[in-house]
Amino acid sequence: LNVNEPPIVYDQEYHIYSDITYPLLLSPPIQAIDPEGSVVVYSFDSQHSNLTIDNYGRVTILGSLSSSNHSTTIHSSQFITHSYHYLVIAVDNAIPPLSSYFTITIHVNQFLISNQTHSLSFIEGTNTTRSISEDASI
Repeated sequence: LNVNEPPIVYDQEYHIYSDITYPLLLSPPIQAIDPEGSVVVYSFDSQHSNLTIDNYGRVTILGSLSSSNHSTTIHSSQFITHSYHYLVIAVDNAIPPLSSYFTITIHVNQFLISNQTHSLSFIEGTNTTRSISEDASI
């Protein structure tokens, strides 16, 4: 007797940088497996204006996720990470269809850049001499 079982799928995490350009296709795609071999389709539990998932499990970011209320923030000395969590449904095409829920987490890393400058500055009325060998590589 063949009993219908829900798709098998695992939570997925992605790491991106804050200075990306959109749209951005995330890799790898989500891969749910239906034990009976039927086709699996995906959808978000609730609508998100800057995030899509197609029936092949490809997740695309269309714009900034900062308007999402699904985030947590972690601070370190080198960067800030905003993590966005989205509930997704994988549904098979059996009758009746069965589904599995999983979470997509997108970590957006923003590097902290020091405001210090390391440029040369000259003061009028002073002089300095530096010697460079004629055969020095440039």
